Amino acid sequence: MKTIWKVPLYQDMATTSAELPVGAIPVHVALQNDTLCIWCRVDTEQPRSTIMFEVIGTGHLEPRGKTYIGSVQRPPFVWHVYYSGPSDEVV
Repeated sequence: MKTIWKVPLYQDMATTSAELPVGAIPVHVALQNDTLCIWCRVDTEQPRSTIMFEVIGTGHLEPRGKTYIGSVQRPPFVWHVYYSGPSDEVV
């Protein structure tokens, strides 16, 4: 079954790991009730794998080998979210 899952992310230059179905596609990054979250389109019938999301602040080095997903303003900061997984299947 295809659906959308939400993953709360650690902020302040941190990495969050999540167990998501293989092939998960990040579709949106935003604040929800002051929590930075990412929403991913998933196929719940696929096996799960560990996906890593990294949050960095403006002006910091971009993480190597990761794919940019989006940015969120949380004054006075702007956070940038990157993704990496077993096969980096971001579409």
